[in-house]
Amino acid sequence: ALSITAQNGFDHYAQIGHGGVVAQGASRTGDITVGAAASVSLQGGASKSAYAQLGHGGVSSGNGTMGGNIHVTTAGDVSVRGGTGASTYASAYAQIGHGGTGATGAKSGSITIDSLGSQITVAGGTNTGATTGYYAMIGHGGDLNGGSAIGDIIINALQASLAVTAGAQARNFARIGHG
Repeated sequence: ALSITAQNGFDHYAQIGHGGVVAQGASRTGDITVGAAASVSLQGGASKSAYAQLGHGGVSSGNGTMGGNIHVTTAGDVSVRGGTGASTYASAYAQIGHGGTGATGAKSGSITIDSLGSQITVAGGTNTGATTGYYAMIGHGGDLNGGSAIGDIIINALQASLAVTAGAQARNFARIGHG
């Protein structure tokens, strides 16, 4: 199984890809391939910038170009879930794609998910505070995001159910798509 899980402290993020919190300026490019995992799970945390991401970028990662194809192959389920808890801070998201909260650069590359599992879940955060930005998405972009976002999104999961569910607070969205 592949688990990308943020923790519950400030800037306690987990990421496969170039960038990170406030990784300003430079371009971040290259393909990301994850294969043969029993399942794939991304879970946002419960504090400021406690995000989980499979892609280049991160919180406030600036205006550099982010590009490259992302390909995930799994024999099991895929779960992408925004953060939880009662924090008063934002950006505890989960994302398969380039970007992140406040990433303003151009984002490009195809995203392909091949799953033999029974469930694909994309769920916005379940935090109970007045916090926003606990989103979940498969695509390039994110919350408070600028710059272009292009590339195909292909989900091959013939035996899977698909659930896309928004969270309870503002900007705790769930999305398959760029934006």
